[in-house]
Amino acid sequence: EWARESSPLPPIAGAEQSMGMPHPTELAGERWTPDRVWAELVQEDQAWPRYELLEGELVVTPAPKSYDHQRVIRGLLLRLHAYLEREPVGEVLFAPADIRLDPASTTQPDLFVLSVGRGAGAADWRGVTGLLLACEALSPGSRRHDRVRKRRYYAARGVADYWVVDAESRLFERNGPDERVTVHEETLLWHPAGAREPFVLDVPAFFAEELDAWPASPGASEPGGEASGDG
Repeated sequence: EWARESSPLPPIAGAEQSMGMPHPTELAGERWTPDRVWAELVQEDQAWPRYELLEGELVVTPAPKSYDHQRVIRGLLLRLHAYLEREPVGEVLFAPADIRLDPASTTQPDLFVLSVGRGAGAADWRGVTGLLLACEALSPGSRRHDRVRKRRYYAARGVADYWVVDAESRLFERNGPDERVTVHEETLLWHPAGAREPFVLDVPAFFAEELDAWPASPGASEPGGEASGDG
């Protein structure tokens, strides 16, 4: 059964500020393309900082301070991989990535599912033409972009499902191309096109298994502020 559905989320505190790591001075005012970002900034053997380009604007995100970010992504990766082994409608992967859904953008979702025929099993990122699912786990340096800019970006490009994982509040925020956000605190159900059975996630059990089995992460008790500057 579906968890409760919400009306659109209220404005985010401090939403008028960009989040993430401030742009280095030498990057300010530069004109960037996806090819230039990957040629000059991205180091494929390093996941952080994460460089993305949203409709021509450079976004730089620092590494999360809490291990909980990686724990929830790892947990989802394992569960989605097992599900897609049973329902082979796509392939689940994770950042670093080079997802180009338009000529002026390159994104690196924390976790994403490529559909058969639109990237699953492709030899390289150039074979990716769409996503079944994009997922971001919130961290203090990514809240505004994950909840506002990326939500709008993926919706405008027809991504069927976009999930934001809020480990602090232990819930999932979900939307499709219409940008209507639903909040899931009990059960998350995902039934991608072509699958016989849905993916069903017991949300409280998921967070308990991934977070409660470990000591508190460094920085986990810090207030959920946002870094100044864009990114």
